[in-house]
Amino acid sequence: MTHLAQVKGLISDWAAKDIPAVLSRLHEDITYRYALSEPALQGKAQVEAFLHRIKDHQRETKWRIINHSEGGNTVFIEALDDYTNPAGHRVLTPHVGVYEFKDGLILGWRDYFDFGLLKLAETGQPLPEPLTDFINSLG
Repeated sequence: MTHLAQVKGLISDWAAKDIPAVLSRLHEDITYRYALSEPALQGKAQVEAFLHRIKDHQRETKWRIINHSEGGNTVFIEALDDYTNPAGHRVLTPHVGVYEFKDGLILGWRDYFDFGLLKLAETGQPLPEPLTDFINSLG
């Protein structure tokens, strides 16, 4: 299985909220940076606790890969997070994800996105027009 296929599987597993399946794709020594302003999560136990914490917050998840690049043990994706939060607000967040592999499992995972725009979308406020235009251009 290619590294990209592992990332696509991770996305599918998360959309199904299958946390054990997500964890099965992670190396025991995983380092996950879900937001650069937050401390990195170290090891499967911390990632599992985080996933359980956000599982019910992200509903109707439609995470899409727009572009990708794979080389060596690293996969880069340009993606669009798309989910509905408990308040019923649709949250669209463009982001870049970087996945590093060891022994066929994800050892490093970093997400790069605008945390301020995420918080704006979470409250149901309209996104800035240039961002909406960009999201619409993605198809």
